[in-house]
Amino acid sequence: MDSDLVTLQQAAQDNERLRKALVAELEGMRGEMTTLVAELASARDDARVIAERLVERDIAYDELRDKLSEQEAVNRESLETIAAQKRHIERLKKQLSRPVRALAKRALGRGHG
Repeated sequence: MDSDLVTLQQAAQDNERLRKALVAELEGMRGEMTTLVAELASARDDARVIAERLVERDIAYDELRDKLSEQEAVNRESLETIAAQKRHIERLKKQLSRPVRALAKRALGRGHG
């Protein structure tokens, strides 16, 4: 019987050592998990900040794109106006050059003969 008692005591001691080792290992894992959770929370917060910045930049980009479109429309209108003014100037030049030619012909005596 004494051998059974000794065996049981040794088994109890072995179990206690094993339990303590497992508890220590689990506590180490809990520490690692706590660190990982903190890192994940920080990464989540960073991702939120990045997402907010991206949204702000998207909004700013859309606003700039709209302004660019408006400016391109203004530029097209300006180019059309400039082209129309150039055509008008050319017409005026032609109109002005005709009387000068007629006056020059008269002055030289070629106009009426």
